[in-house]
Amino acid sequence: MNQVMIEAVRNGILNSNPCEYIKVKRTSKYQPNILTSKQLIALFEEIPAHHRLFVATLGLMGLRFGEACSLRPKRIVGDALEIAESVTKVRGGFAWTPTKTYESGLVSMPQRFKEELLAHIQDQELEGDDLLFTSLEGKLIDNRNFHKRVWKPAIARLIEKGILTEPIVPKDLRATNASIVADAFGIVEAQRRMRHSSSNITAKHYARPIAGRDSQVAKHFDDLLSMQPNLAIAN
Repeated sequence: MNQVMIEAVRNGILNSNPCEYIKVKRTSKYQPNILTSKQLIALFEEIPAHHRLFVATLGLMGLRFGEACSLRPKRIVGDALEIAESVTKVRGGFAWTPTKTYESGLVSMPQRFKEELLAHIQDQELEGDDLLFTSLEGKLIDNRNFHKRVWKPAIARLIEKGILTEPIVPKDLRATNASIVADAFGIVEAQRRMRHSSSNITAKHYARPIAGRDSQVAKHFDDLLSMQPNLAIAN
C-alpha cells in the first residue's frame, strides 16, 4: 500500500502519502518443531492405519500437505515421485494448482516406502489418475477435517505419553525432513529435495548438489524405517 501511495504522490494524484509514518506490526514468523527420528516413528505408529502412509509421505518425502493430497499412481516414476501439482481447500470446493514454485520435480523414495506404496495401490486397486490418499469416505483429504479428526487426537496421545512436549503441525514434518537431510547430507541436498529456489545466497549462486546423492537420501530414510515394524497401510 505504501508503494501505491508513493506512486500516487509522484503522479500528482495525492498531495501526501498517508502511509508514510504508519508502522505495521510484524507478524510472528513460523518456528518449526523438529522431531527426532524416534518421535517421527512414534508419530507414524500413532496415526490410524488409513492415514498412516499419507503422514509417512509428509515425513519421509518432505512434501507440502497439498502436494501429498494431490498425488496419483501415475506420479510414480521408477524409484521417485514426481511432484507436479497441489490442491488447496477453497470456498465451495478445492483448487488444483501447480506446485508452489511452479516447477515439477522428482524426489527419490526410500525402497521400503516405495514397496508399501505399491502394495497400497494394489490393495486399493488404484489406477493412474486415482488419488493415492483419500479420507475415510474416499474423498479428497480436507486439511481441516484431517487436523480435527486424525492429527490433533494423535498428537494429544503422544503428548500424554510424554513422547512430545508440545503440539506440532503437519508442516513441521517438512521442516523435520529438511533438517534430517541437511544434517546427514548438507544444506544443498536439502534445498534440492525440498525443491526450494534457494536456501541462502551460497546455495543459490555457488554451491551445487552432487549427482546421485538423492538416492543416498532415500536409503537414509529406508534405514530410519527399519526402526518400525510396519506402516500398516492396508485397511
